[in-house]
Amino acid sequence: MIKTAIERMFDLLYFAIVEDHDSERQLLRRYLEAWAKSHGEELVIREYPTAEAFDFDYSQDKRVDCALLDIQMPGKSGVELARSLREKDQNLALIFITGIVDYIQEGYELEALHYLLKPVKEAELARCLDRFIEKRKTMPASILVKTDDAYLKVQVDEILYLESERNFLSLHLKNQRILLTRAALQDFKNELGDSFLICHRSYLVNLKEVEQIVGRELILSSGERIPISRRKLTEVNDAFIRQHKKGASI
Repeated sequence: MIKTAIERMFDLLYFAIVEDHDSERQLLRRYLEAWAKSHGEELVIREYPTAEAFDFDYSQDKRVDCALLDIQMPGKSGVELARSLREKDQNLALIFITGIVDYIQEGYELEALHYLLKPVKEAELARCLDRFIEKRKTMPASILVKTDDAYLKVQVDEILYLESERNFLSLHLKNQRILLTRAALQDFKNELGDSFLICHRSYLVNLKEVEQIVGRELILSSGERIPISRRKLTEVNDAFIRQHKKGASI
């Protein structure tokens, strides 16, 4: 599998610490590393002294599962940063950290996982991280896709189909967006699971989005038509029936 092109969201946990004081960042890092060691988790921790520094990095790399945000910082505040993050990702876990309690209500409005007061106690952060892990189990399945200029987070159910052309794949999403990456169809088939089927040497389709089969074509919910190779016709028909029986029983 080409790990630079596609990564499953649960391979690693990516944390961002956005805090303007060096000593506070170091303390939070130690707490995160101790928690990870005790839980058998593997973390990637990135540190940022300002919201602006994090914003710049995040615009190119969406590999963040949980962000620890200091509320009071020079320039953009942690609350302002959280508002912009929520517009981009409703599932990103946010933990506010501050020395005062004035922003608790805003934390609730932004669906923050928790609100920790300084000085942060290790046990309190550990409990918060345990909640993060439990919440993560209920999140929609996602993958990380590397394009030429960014790592992007994509929910699996938002993918209509993938099309292969030479050394590139195009991911066609429900919102009509198309992402280009370098990979093989089989790399994505291995990661996306049974709801996705290679129906043609150039196409991997989300069976949940197939509304009908007409001749040797799949008709998607978007109205697009995807070809079926002759040798795949029986397999595709059987998979389509199984998928729709499964959907009807839910």
